[in-house]
Amino acid sequence: EFMRGVPAANSAGNSGGCSWVMAMDLFKRSPVALIGIDFGYPEGTPLETTQYYSSMLREAKGDVRIIKEAYKEFYHPVFKERAYVDLVFYHYREAFISMQQENALWYKLYGGTKNCTEGGTLFGVGIDCMRFKDFLEKWKK
Repeated sequence: EFMRGVPAANSAGNSGGCSWVMAMDLFKRSPVALIGIDFGYPEGTPLETTQYYSSMLREAKGDVRIIKEAYKEFYHPVFKERAYVDLVFYHYREAFISMQQENALWYKLYGGTKNCTEGGTLFGVGIDCMRFKDFLEKWKK
């Protein structure tokens, strides 16, 4: 049976995804600007300094080669920057994109999702990427 009231929302497994769901579904806001939701690491970040490296190293029994294969690389088509993700951030990215594809028509009609992080790996169909200052200028009230 469909739940009524506050939705049992898929939060994409992180606070950023949960905040997006609340803004869009509970508060009926559109567009929603994302800031700091890059789901990745900028090119040049040492693997050893990434958030889940030590956990992955334990799971891989110290085999760094396996860990390097687990990171996926991305090229941001708007900001022309490279980034990479570990398995956890990749899951967050995929979950967010999946949720984004299922959002309401009214949400898409009135602006949708604007990722103002200016880099990272969160881009794709239905997610417009722009600078935060441009977002503020376009949607100032």
